[in-house]
Amino acid sequence: ALGGGRVLGAGWCVRTTGAGAMPQPPDQSPDMPQAAPGPMLNARSTPYAVLPTAERAAAAQPSSQGSSCRWRGCWAAGLGLASAMVVGAVWLASGDLQTHVSRKPLGLAEELGFPASEESRPVALPEDTSGEFCSGSLATRSRVRTPRPLEFPEPWEEACANVAPAESHERGWDFRNRCWEWIKHEGCYAGGFKISWRDAQTLTAKKLLAPYPDIFPIEPLRQPGLCEHHDLGAVSDLELGEKEAAKQWFQDTVSVYVLSIPSYWQRWEAISRHLKELGISFQRWPGVDLTAPNAYRIAKQSELVPWDFNITRALANWHIKFGVPSGIAGSMGRSAGHLSAMRNLSAGARRAPKPLVLVLEDDVILQEDFEVKLRRLLERDTPCDWVAISLHSVCPYGTCVSPHLSRVEPDGNEAADRCRKGVNYGFGAMLYRLSTLGDLEARLKRTVWDPERPHCLDIDVALASISDEVAYYAVPGMQLPGLLAMRETSPLSVRTVLNEVDHTPILEEQQQMDKALDMEQVELAYAYRKQLERREGLQQGSGNRRTYLRYRRTTQTSTTTQTSTGTTVTSVTTTTTYTAMTMVTGVRIAKLRYVEGG
Repeated sequence: ALGGGRVLGAGWCVRTTGAGAMPQPPDQSPDMPQAAPGPMLNARSTPYAVLPTAERAAAAQPSSQGSSCRWRGCWAAGLGLASAMVVGAVWLASGDLQTHVSRKPLGLAEELGFPASEESRPVALPEDTSGEFCSGSLATRSRVRTPRPLEFPEPWEEACANVAPAESHERGWDFRNRCWEWIKHEGCYAGGFKISWRDAQTLTAKKLLAPYPDIFPIEPLRQPGLCEHHDLGAVSDLELGEKEAAKQWFQDTVSVYVLSIPSYWQRWEAISRHLKELGISFQRWPGVDLTAPNAYRIAKQSELVPWDFNITRALANWHIKFGVPSGIAGSMGRSAGHLSAMRNLSAGARRAPKPLVLVLEDDVILQEDFEVKLRRLLERDTPCDWVAISLHSVCPYGTCVSPHLSRVEPDGNEAADRCRKGVNYGFGAMLYRLSTLGDLEARLKRTVWDPERPHCLDIDVALASISDEVAYYAVPGMQLPGLLAMRETSPLSVRTVLNEVDHTPILEEQQQMDKALDMEQVELAYAYRKQLERREGLQQGSGNRRTYLRYRRTTQTSTTTQTSTGTTVTSVTTTTTYTAMTMVTGVRIAKLRYVEGG
């Protein structure tokens, strides 16, 4: 803005007084450097050295109008700056900051010279917009800018605040709309995840826990008349030869992978037999059971679980902060299995001949006309911006976009630290574009492995929480029979069973890895001490005294110095995202430890 103002001021002076302008060069000969093209040449576009000697002298003479021009230039610069501030304020207020993500602070590995971690970025848009795997006639949904809460008129807001909470629910009930919470628990959950939101509200209203929908309808799924009907799950008017064509299309287009834990062999045998009966080719992808002996350590070494994820801290938040009595190992294993499949499949995308990937869990039952329904879903009901589609989602929250599909949105009634949990459940059959699977996995991984938000360890909850950044769609689960059903072999899922397993062995493995990680980081930091000396944050005293060292910038640091037996020991405690440390001055780093907040 200032530079533009100065240029504007200079042009003003040239037009009004003719003073202060750079002389125009004569017609240039072939051996003279060419000036930059433009309607008016100035000091930046016409180098002073290329001017003839006489004109250099004229240009060097001070102008009697120079002071006036300088004042005009300052006024123009101020005008430009003010304009830039107004435009910037409007741009910021618009909220369109998706591609302007601030750089995160460097972690320990980056400070020591290793490659920086990938920054958060929105998932890339699909490369295909031709309509081959979507309906070109449907308008793509605009990105959801903020999670949408339900709007209650003031009388109903007050009435719902007087509804009694349930003791069995998580802490934080007082910060939510109790009518909405009861509709989820007494309606959708208790109704077996197979009823519409209107029916769920009616059931809840009969218990005097919510208003009747005829009086005040609550619509978590907007435009429910478009897709929230049971009878939409059936195929009608099947054309001659359509089933055979759909089966051939499916074989040529979709790669099928089944996620199954090896120890649950009965489930694998059941789904293998089922898919073979349908004539669907598939491959097995090993699921993850973190409760098996040494499984947590192996998962860390195999990068199924990130090294910087600490289950001790996540479980502490789960129990203390949110008051949930169960464990989290089952949710972690399920997410690790899905993310592992996504990462490896995207890595081999160039060798894969099929553009779409279907990842199934081993408790699903596909309908006999699955291929027909899937092809129709893509060609008739799906916008072309889709990145992921859940083929069976219950308690949907979002907007119906076609008769068989809804655009998933985060539940703005739930807090972000709870990962917006409570709706959009269902990861049993997930369809992905192979071209965008890598970006999706990277974005989803950062959301799942957050010990401060243990609700995000459920991968379906995590993906729904970032659906304002990802074009995520879902088939409402109340449509019967739909594309698939869930096998009811047990009242509890494998995830729930493993969540109830004693977590003591896993916590002991985490403690052992913490100690090993401390020693590894100590050796690593000592090896890179010379490199660290050139970085900001290392202050050197006289002789062998080194009085300050840190791995990243921070605003909260406490330093304590003690002298014992002629040796000066400086302790530096820093609250950061990763570590705090104690350093024995001039010799080596003696201890590296985790602290609250880091």
